[in-house]
Amino acid sequence: MHEKGMPPLPNTEDIYSVIKRFEVQAKHKAELVKEFNHSDYIRDLHPFADAREYVTKLNEEGYKFIVITSLSDDPRAFDNRAHNLKKHYGDAVMELHCLPMGIHKGEFLKRWKDTGLFWIEDHVENAAAGADLGLRSIVIDHPYNTQFTKHDHKLTARVNYAKPWSEIYELVKEAEENE
Repeated sequence: MHEKGMPPLPNTEDIYSVIKRFEVQAKHKAELVKEFNHSDYIRDLHPFADAREYVTKLNEEGYKFIVITSLSDDPRAFDNRAHNLKKHYGDAVMELHCLPMGIHKGEFLKRWKDTGLFWIEDHVENAAAGADLGLRSIVIDHPYNTQFTKHDHKLTARVNYAKPWSEIYELVKEAEENE
């Protein structure tokens, strides 16, 4: 956005909406998000919070990850995201699924129905869909999703935005001990 001459408005670092953060007209939002999602910038995304440390730790303990993102179903976006995940997490990611931008993931999650796998999300509706399918849904709280609580009774947990993966690690280890 900065390269397009559109720096964020002051005090908007916790705002998810491109429209509100950059004062973009709604009709241009999808076009700008799509352009970013298909760009090489995806190759250089930094791991969120403490993800690298704890994903690596879980992987060293034998866990593998399936990444499902509604980034884009464009092959270039897939290649960029795959490169990014490999660079930061090595062989921890065993599968990557890139769905069309913004799509609800409920239908796609059916292939893991009743497996009891952990499902980590930042979109509360997708987390609830996973819980309805028998997954252990964990929502990473972000400033843009904390007000969405109507599905909290279905969730395994909500974890702190600042260090979510340390909490996720503890939840996985606790579940392991109880099985």
